[in-house]
Amino acid sequence: MKKAGADVNPATRKPGLGCSLGVATVAVLVTVLLLEVFLRATHLGGARLSWSQPDSLIGWRFTPNKAYYHFGENETPRVGRINSLGWRDEERTVEKPPDVYRVAILGDSFVEAFQVEQEATFLALAEEQLSQETGRPVELLNFGRSGMTQSEQYLLLRDEVLQYQPDAVALFFLPDNDIADISRETAGDLVRPFFTLSPSGDLVLDTSFNQSATYRWKQLLNPLKQNSALVSWLAEQVNSWRQQRRRPAADVEPSQPRQLGGPWSVATAQPDPQFGENYRLNKRLIEAMAGIAQENDIPFILVSIGQLYRPEEIAAAQDIDSSYDPAYFDNDLADLAAQDGFMHAGLYEVFRQHYEQNGQPLRWSHWNYAGHEVVAETMADVLRPLVGVEQ
Repeated sequence: MKKAGADVNPATRKPGLGCSLGVATVAVLVTVLLLEVFLRATHLGGARLSWSQPDSLIGWRFTPNKAYYHFGENETPRVGRINSLGWRDEERTVEKPPDVYRVAILGDSFVEAFQVEQEATFLALAEEQLSQETGRPVELLNFGRSGMTQSEQYLLLRDEVLQYQPDAVALFFLPDNDIADISRETAGDLVRPFFTLSPSGDLVLDTSFNQSATYRWKQLLNPLKQNSALVSWLAEQVNSWRQQRRRPAADVEPSQPRQLGGPWSVATAQPDPQFGENYRLNKRLIEAMAGIAQENDIPFILVSIGQLYRPEEIAAAQDIDSSYDPAYFDNDLADLAAQDGFMHAGLYEVFRQHYEQNGQPLRWSHWNYAGHEVVAETMADVLRPLVGVEQ
């Protein structure tokens, strides 16, 4: 007789909890692995390995030598590799080669230019044109990174760009994100440096973001993002959601009846007080950057991108607020340049005239191929006298 409590036949024993958990764990791991392989192969939803990393001074920067995959606005994806110095550019050396005329170009995603191939960017086009015209090598170094404002650009110029021995420095100013993101009060992303002005007008830097829990999480997640398309995609979705919750995307929509809101209001008769204050900080930092260049006997060029250039777009904005001036930033920043003794090039009038003459759109959300060609021509015109090409 079998004793009470004796084990049953192992062959008929039901699987225990540990076995079930093991099977479930294996199933989850296999599913995640298959999903990872699928996302890497298809880039569904824009999934890709990250090519950026946290930076304690400017928030984040590109990872040197990291491959990139970018899809958006253009019909085909752009693939390439961040150079060894950490920029979306050709391979460069820190020390300037003999007889090279070198221009450092600072800006945001319009300068970064992931929307077109490297060889189709305005930097590559202007560089090739000027090199051919002058018979000497000309380099336009790309110091563009999505989302940068004058805060990050000032820090880069102060701490990094000068070591490349530029013969000229050009700053591209975008009067949308640059104005919104310059202040903690209106920025979509707070994991970045901010400047404020002291009562005496001095610039005061705040980099406390690098002590925040969000920044520390970014540091912890970064190795996973750079090695997992799934983790990178999830992190991008969370970051986008956070920014949209904090500050809706700027567009030509009135925040109040008959009024253009946000950065757009700066170009109207009644600018929003907060964004008007933001713009004053933009200009103060631009002046500080020009001062750094001038102290080092380097020509400084400010390029204002402009908001709208097509007549139908301008008319739509002026239907909302008749005082909207599409040339406001070009004119205001030209006055600033004249006052402080640096160079200025405005793209609003250039784009407007090109469109009226050719009927050719120059932008998706960022510049398209034709837009980069027009900007390259503008930069070549500005730089010819500096490089030594007679007009």
